[in-house]
Amino acid sequence: MTTETTKDITITKTHVDVSEDPSSLGFSGQKKLAIDSKGNIYAAYRKKVDAYYEVFVSKMHKDKKGNYAVIETSQVSHNESEVNQRVPSLAIDEKDTIHIVWYGADSSESDGDRQIKYAHSKDQGKTWSDELNISNILGYKNQDLWQEHPSLFVGKNNQLYVVWEGKDQSTNNQQIKFSKSSDDGQTWSKWIDIKKQPASQSRPTIIQSDGKLYVFMYSKLNLPEMQIWYTVSNDNGKTWGAWKNISNSRNDARHLHAAVDTKNMIHLVWREFNPEKKRTEVKYSSFDGNNWTRPNSVSPSDSYQYFPQVGIDKNNIVYITWVETQKKYGYPEESPEAGSTYVSFKTSSTDSFSEKQSLADNSYYPNIIPQSFKQGSFILYATEDDDFPIIFADVSF
Repeated sequence: MTTETTKDITITKTHVDVSEDPSSLGFSGQKKLAIDSKGNIYAAYRKKVDAYYEVFVSKMHKDKKGNYAVIETSQVSHNESEVNQRVPSLAIDEKDTIHIVWYGADSSESDGDRQIKYAHSKDQGKTWSDELNISNILGYKNQDLWQEHPSLFVGKNNQLYVVWEGKDQSTNNQQIKFSKSSDDGQTWSKWIDIKKQPASQSRPTIIQSDGKLYVFMYSKLNLPEMQIWYTVSNDNGKTWGAWKNISNSRNDARHLHAAVDTKNMIHLVWREFNPEKKRTEVKYSSFDGNNWTRPNSVSPSDSYQYFPQVGIDKNNIVYITWVETQKKYGYPEESPEAGSTYVSFKTSSTDSFSEKQSLADNSYYPNIIPQSFKQGSFILYATEDDDFPIIFADVSF
């Protein structure tokens, strides 16, 4: 454990685990951190077991000195068929049940038939339920895309909602799919496509605000460049409105993340290309239930900025974390490559974000708790050192 103090923040770092893959904490729309009512923090990621990836969750608790330490690590998925299990998304309900989704196939004989899987723990991560496929979809044969990148949300009355992207027998393009559970994850509704479109749709995330469900994704739809879109359901996911453009630019926009504050204000971040600087930058916009604010750059830079996430604390301070690098990073697809992770914050009384603060060098895919019970925030990231160690940071301003 190490503690660092910079100009405005104190950062206490804890080693969580190691993974052989820098993408073990990707991608922006997923949620890899959650906190229960007792203050325990849980981190979800993947690492290899006998050459194939499985899903793990580590539990951290604060000791008498106020520092976090890993007190338990459990393997959630147990696939014995030599098939990778990838990209978990984590959430905790009001009863402190931990819910998790990810994607993976059931056997090596049908490795391309990757479905969205679910499990839960009712004893703070000590044991996990048997995994199940929440809503099977007949996959394409000989295709390089499948059901992937699920995002999980626990809503009002502990309803569970999952969105993801994938093809099916009726479309050659990825569509944003939706399923829900009203019985603590025991059964799930049959999947539906949210507003099917001719164009592919990617990397969704879902939240709830003032009783309404909001789903965000990026797609070209009928435009020349990728844009950030959202749709709303007023009836608990039965029907959805038209996709509406939030970014509203002529520039490539992807990799979004959303959070809701205690006043039901929605906060959204994404990365967008800046044609003047010829760099990508992190954009931010908020929604009061009626209108989105004009998207603004969080922290102008001469570097490329990627993979932002946003979190809210109990005082409605907005925290944004992202990674920067001088390299192009595979734009626009953005293949993993280490950069410097930064964090910035904004109070409800200010219009702009603070000067960015350095969190880590040679790091990948920072994740932040969407909502925190304390002043400050929590961030998870991977680094290039020693087989990609996963680091947890307690950030205090």
